[in-house]
Amino acid sequence: MKFEWGIQKNEMDDGHGGVASLLKRMDSSLKGEGLPLEGFEFLNSAKEMLRITREIEDAALMSGQNSTVFVGFQNIDKLQNEYDRYRDLISNGVTIHAFGTGCLDSWDLDACTSWNPLSKSTSKVENQWMLVSRHPIPIAFIGWEVSREIFGQGKLSDPGKLFEGFVSSDTRVVESLIQHLETTRVEISKNYASSNENKNISNYSKIMLVTEDKSKTNDGAKILGFEDSLINFCQQNEAETILYDISACSYFIKPVPAESDNLLKNVIDMETVENLGRLNLAAQGRAFENAGLKTSYLLPEKNGFKHLIERATQEKVDLIILDDYYSSPGLMDRIAGNSLSNIDQKAAVEVMLYNQLQSQSTSVA
Repeated sequence: MKFEWGIQKNEMDDGHGGVASLLKRMDSSLKGEGLPLEGFEFLNSAKEMLRITREIEDAALMSGQNSTVFVGFQNIDKLQNEYDRYRDLISNGVTIHAFGTGCLDSWDLDACTSWNPLSKSTSKVENQWMLVSRHPIPIAFIGWEVSREIFGQGKLSDPGKLFEGFVSSDTRVVESLIQHLETTRVEISKNYASSNENKNISNYSKIMLVTEDKSKTNDGAKILGFEDSLINFCQQNEAETILYDISACSYFIKPVPAESDNLLKNVIDMETVENLGRLNLAAQGRAFENAGLKTSYLLPEKNGFKHLIERATQEKVDLIILDDYYSSPGLMDRIAGNSLSNIDQKAAVEVMLYNQLQSQSTSVA
């Protein structure tokens, strides 16, 4: 029998915020005619819950690619607070399916494999502090916040913060909870796809793509302006496109003759790009123009993404698209300041990584 993972209205007033009643119902439902639930411990200490959380995260880190963890953050702010820890998990091959209220942005994308946005709720399990995983050992932890008036706000140590929960290694609990969360992910994905189909309003009127004057096969590690998904995205938004040639700026040479410095201060057209010998860049722009998109080019006069933001703001760009490479670039790009970490998170221009664009083109998951 499928277990309903949520506190029901008639369970709210059991003296434990409904958690004790949920656990009794869970024991009866998942045990059935079998043995009592095993490896189970009731928790009401936030400090102990945090210790268990770190143990689960550390075990996943050691397991690496063999581990998938479903994590409840309550809201996007708490994922941002845990950014460094979860970026390390992702970089070590751990799959993280994250849940909470709020919308994902480019800063959080490399801290989770999927972000599953939720409606506000204090009764649903997916809205709670939660970690569930099958490997390296089956484990399910839920810290149910019963301080509903300040739900998801502030720190664990704040006055009035109260949690009731449990940890269990029983596979019946783990598998039932993962099944519920997988079903939730599918429903979120369907709703997201449906809402996108019904959108008729363009989100972005001017999009800047950070690219290089290279052929499609010259550097397979980075996106260039040839990708169909980029062109389709710009078409869907009916957006004007600016190709920002990051390879134009160097500590040693200028991309234009000394007498033509004015070309670095404004966007230029394809004919000018071709006259400067940047033929691969022109070929990229041609792909956009052939798709009916108004396209211009920008050759930066300074290194670094701080200058990128300045130019994007000057050109009234709504969105900058970067290759995923720039979230963890090589040494020379870090020296040049071509790194996502060099962009002020409060910048007026939205920044999106390429794999985020791809996920928006398919589903949340």
